[in-house]
Amino acid sequence: MSRHRHLKNLEDEYDDDYYQEQDDFEEDDTDLINNSIDDVYDIIGDNSQLTEDDVVYALRQTNYKPKAAVEWLFKDDVVQSKQKQAFKRGGDSNVSAPIQQDINIVAMNLQKDKNEKKEKNPGKSPAKGQAPAKTPNKPKEPTGKTPAKTSTSKTTATTTPSKLATDIESMNLSTPSSSSSSSTPITPSETEKTDFMNDDDVFSIKAAPKSIKQHSASRHKELEEKIHNFKGKDNLSLVVIGHVDAGKSTTMGHLLFDLGYVDPKIMKKYQHESQQIGKASFSYAWVLDEHEEERNRGVTIDVGINYFETENRRITLLDAPGHKDFVPNMISGAAQADVAVLVVDSQEGEFEAGFGATGQTKEHALLARSLGVSQLIVAVNKMDLCSWNKARFDDVVTILTPFLKQVGFNPSSVTYIPISGLSGENLVNVKDPNLTSWYKGNTLVKGIDAFAPTERAFSKSFRISIS
Repeated sequence: MSRHRHLKNLEDEYDDDYYQEQDDFEEDDTDLINNSIDDVYDIIGDNSQLTEDDVVYALRQTNYKPKAAVEWLFKDDVVQSKQKQAFKRGGDSNVSAPIQQDINIVAMNLQKDKNEKKEKNPGKSPAKGQAPAKTPNKPKEPTGKTPAKTSTSKTTATTTPSKLATDIESMNLSTPSSSSSSSTPITPSETEKTDFMNDDDVFSIKAAPKSIKQHSASRHKELEEKIHNFKGKDNLSLVVIGHVDAGKSTTMGHLLFDLGYVDPKIMKKYQHESQQIGKASFSYAWVLDEHEEERNRGVTIDVGINYFETENRRITLLDAPGHKDFVPNMISGAAQADVAVLVVDSQEGEFEAGFGATGQTKEHALLARSLGVSQLIVAVNKMDLCSWNKARFDDVVTILTPFLKQVGFNPSSVTYIPISGLSGENLVNVKDPNLTSWYKGNTLVKGIDAFAPTERAFSKSFRISIS
């Protein structure tokens, strides 16, 4: 072991395993190293975080080829080896920042050489496919067995383009951006692989990402004006919530059929198949409950999505599950909604069960308001089973109004509509005289059309719901 290496081990307490392979080399390679080490420092810069022993070791591993040595120094396994050594010394094992700093220095040196070459030869760029002119390297004097860095040779190399600097341009190193610390991996092509690399040994050199082109202020203003002055139908996301078996899927499936969004042949198929398995009343629910498990169990499991249009609105329909086991799915649907329809069962005993402590009516209303829904329609369903009794409808309204106000809904933003999801009464049309004798309000589809459009914060950060 040479004296220089012995002193280095005493100073940094390196594990000697890092150098044991160097003993296989003969001592007469000093001239080869002296002729190559300065070329390496021309590329990586004077203030490189790499030690001289690292450079010597890299040259010996790559048959004294400077370009190949630089590539070897930035291989992933070399970086990991340096991290292990730093960990053994008790220091910071994160050496990725110094390695990135070295790469940035390489890129800046190459860019500087390129700029100076353009200044010396204005208007004389090499033809496509022609290699740049070669500049002979300055001969270097041997300095003994241990290679040493000479500031004079490195200073000269940074100001004069060399063949090595031209060759290293194939590494695709770009000038680093001062505002970015992240990096993008660049995989060398087949022509950039050196003779000591194989297909399993291809590594990536990290370079600063390119800047993203932004719209000008005038173009940004123009786009905002187009959005705010849009004269088409407003888009609204509508979530249907409520206790299990309140009739949510049946109501919305029947609404889609009455609006013409379901083919009559498909609807007959659903009616026939649901009757065969003893669930004839679920035929309209199958419009939204498309999964076989949902149809067999008779409950909605995942959020069903569909679309329809009213006179003034374009609606994205989100049919949320009502069972307590699938509350997370309900939350994912309500998080995407602007407005909501809360479906309740008007039958005596059924409404109280859904509104009670074990029901989902309260929980769904509270979750929807917490997730930003401020406009609500309460669809009092199965009123046909109550013979369209106005007193029963008023009881439901009396119980729900103070609760909804307590959770944060403005009473002026809540509408109560009596419906029958199975028969389709008061969804799109109203015909039953028992209802028309006392109810003069909107049908369900007109109530949805009356929702106020939601203000879109286009100037704010983009947000998207994921699950």
